[in-house]
Amino acid sequence: MTHAFADTQDFFVERFDSSEPLRWEFSGEWHEALVNQETISVRDGAPETVEVVTTRHGGVVLGDPRGGTAVSFRWTSTAEPDSSLEAVLPMLLARSVDEINEAMRHWVDPCNNFVSADTDGNIAYLTRGRVPVRSKANAWLPVPGWTGWYEWTGDVPFDEMPRMRNPEGGLIVTANNRIVGSEYAHYIGMDYRPPSRAQRILVRLEGVKNATLADAAAIHADRVSIPALRLKDRVVAVVSADGHREVEALDLLREWDGSMGASSPAAAIYTAVRDTLTGFLMDQRALSPVRNARVSGEPPNAAAALRSWRLLPGLLNEDNHGLLDPGEDWDSLVGRAWTKGLAWLEERLGPEVADWSWGSLHRTAPVHPLTIHQPELAPLLNPPSVSIGGDGDTVQATSSLGAGVHTIGTTSVARYAFDLADWGNSRWVVPLGASGHPGSPHYADQADAWGDLELFPMRFDWSVITDEAETRQVLPPATSQTRSPQRKDKP
Repeated sequence: MTHAFADTQDFFVERFDSSEPLRWEFSGEWHEALVNQETISVRDGAPETVEVVTTRHGGVVLGDPRGGTAVSFRWTSTAEPDSSLEAVLPMLLARSVDEINEAMRHWVDPCNNFVSADTDGNIAYLTRGRVPVRSKANAWLPVPGWTGWYEWTGDVPFDEMPRMRNPEGGLIVTANNRIVGSEYAHYIGMDYRPPSRAQRILVRLEGVKNATLADAAAIHADRVSIPALRLKDRVVAVVSADGHREVEALDLLREWDGSMGASSPAAAIYTAVRDTLTGFLMDQRALSPVRNARVSGEPPNAAAALRSWRLLPGLLNEDNHGLLDPGEDWDSLVGRAWTKGLAWLEERLGPEVADWSWGSLHRTAPVHPLTIHQPELAPLLNPPSVSIGGDGDTVQATSSLGAGVHTIGTTSVARYAFDLADWGNSRWVVPLGASGHPGSPHYADQADAWGDLELFPMRFDWSVITDEAETRQVLPPATSQTRSPQRKDKP
């Protein structure tokens, strides 16, 4: 499974009656809002009461209805009862790709690219999850809730969701990229990840016959960035090195294969130049409307800069000047970004180019939610930070926020390699550990292995599980308070 980036959530701007603030307008008529009082218990403090106002579109999440305007939130998982759990048992009992895809009929959220295989040699793809049918205008901004023009009119029919079975070529690749083109009848989503990761997987699969577990693990480990190679070619063609440091850096970049290895100075040089060039792009007048956009908890411009970062290789490749100020050109900007990027690396990592490793900048920084308001708990709850290769454009997906911040913000939630002919030969790894308890030795014991792209055995045979288990959890004996009542006329 990979995330399908389906658009399943909308914000509606609601118009409330200023004289009777809990009445909201829809299609020229006024309706009474549903109001619930929710009490939240607070340890060592008085309970807090929260008023929840709900319209036909969902609960109000921004603003105060008593001010005449507020924003409500509609999501497939809360608009109707979520039946996703009804899919789990049929999934577990499925014996073919057709049966497991049919089990997805009840799945609501999250929407995933769901790829499956069976022991008869069939492979299949399905976009699973509930996707509402509505205007594509809903994709851009909060929409007026009082007009009736932006309503959900049902769901994309399950049998019309994107799918394939045994495609020509014998393989299916998904990596958060756009799955369907403009010819598809329904709107699924708009904000996908670039296709570079999927393209690299296709390259790695070319010529692979009788794939082994080692083949799968090697694809997991792929760190070659297609956008990096494109930008590298432009930098090498434009820049003229001046001074020992610049000559050494340019030679490293010229010989670089585009692999974002944690120990690679060339990967750090490329990233610093691309980051600086993204900053120059953000300074252009055409992007001034989004320059000061800020999301809580993120650096200024992070969201806009991340999108500009993704646009940059394509703009360079096409020599597209559409976003540049009059008189600006890409070659001049690339030259300036080269100089400024190297100066930034020297300030951050020292004067020796050989010390400019990508992993010195690109590290995990997992934060337990409780430490946000109780930082004194960080040493106990926050898992360790580790250096990791890859980036947001590589198969080893480890993306950061951009805007000069290279701390890893997102990564895949797990890596699996399944052997359908020998389930006991399957492998897996997770970013931290198998336990969610900070006191457990397995809370974060896979962090280094995750960064080093190692895999651990998966156990399916119960006798092997019991023989190899290092600990066992034993349920306490039932008491009169916990024992289920029994009928006397039944044994």
